[in-house]
Amino acid sequence: MILEFKDLDLIIQYFHGWAIEENLIKICPISDQYTSVSLYLGKDLEYPPHRAVPLENVSSLTPDQLTRLLTSNSEDKCFELSKSAFFSYGVDGGSQ
Repeated sequence: MILEFKDLDLIIQYFHGWAIEENLIKICPISDQYTSVSLYLGKDLEYPPHRAVPLENVSSLTPDQLTRLLTSNSEDKCFELSKSAFFSYGVDGGSQ
């Protein structure tokens, strides 16, 4: 899963090795454990992460709603994400 914050010139790329069967997955980026997390910071990166899809295409959230969710005081900072937001390895038919 790739989260890109264009206003901050920041990209966060999450990797996880499990196979995903469901079409929608409950994601908790603050508390879920991932195989690795990569951070990319800066304009016009020479080696940005692989292709991505807009949040609105793989979730019912807008970027503003996701930002409010992750920065809120709520203990549940989770949301549902389509499996197409993940890399195709370990995901049947996933594309990004």
